[in-house]
Amino acid sequence: NPLLSVKAEPVIYIETGGKESLSFDSDGLTVLERIGLSFASVENTDTPALGYDYAFDILPPSSDPSLRGTDWVFSYDEETANYEAISGTTEFIGSVFFNVDQTKLNLPAVLEIGDFSAFFEINTDPNIPQPFFVFLTDTANTGLKVFTTVEPGLPNVDLVDNTWSLEPLGILLTKEFSDFLIAAGATESVEGLQVAVARGDRTFTPFAASVPEPTNLVGIFSIAGLGLIMKLKKSV
Repeated sequence: NPLLSVKAEPVIYIETGGKESLSFDSDGLTVLERIGLSFASVENTDTPALGYDYAFDILPPSSDPSLRGTDWVFSYDEETANYEAISGTTEFIGSVFFNVDQTKLNLPAVLEIGDFSAFFEINTDPNIPQPFFVFLTDTANTGLKVFTTVEPGLPNVDLVDNTWSLEPLGILLTKEFSDFLIAAGATESVEGLQVAVARGDRTFTPFAASVPEPTNLVGIFSIAGLGLIMKLKKSV
């Protein structure tokens, strides 16, 4: 019966909200303090998940191009549990503040990084078995990619509640942020230093239900047509 051989297609979704909970790594903070940055405080904008100390809220999608809004689009195949990142960013609100030892770093007395924008870049290194890397850009101050993440696997997707969660996420400093600190007087590189562990929680809706602008549809499906969708597969 040909009807029995019909295979379900992945469904495309867009993130609509959620939060990122985190706790800082004491060893990582000790290294930062050695080069002149002492952890001061966090602008908490959501309730942390159980076991975490802080949380950043996620902005919903925005129809106004002049306003920040989350537009991370992905597909999920319920049958195979394949998660595919397609396009867009996840926009957080909230900042981290460090006191600066101005005898070591040529920076203002307080350094703020925050209002992070998460995006992915294609992995071009065949020696690293992951299709893309996630980075967080500091939009509050430096404009730099300041963090990257180490993920334990795929999100746990719940299609009943339209949510997903993923933990633990390692939060590491990037080369760009390390170079920024070295230019300010830091005496050692902090590239790849783990400074926090996090948990991601997201809400989402089917992409068609979000009624995107036609130009967004064209861009997203052009990416898919060019074969640039990055796939993550659960091992069995």
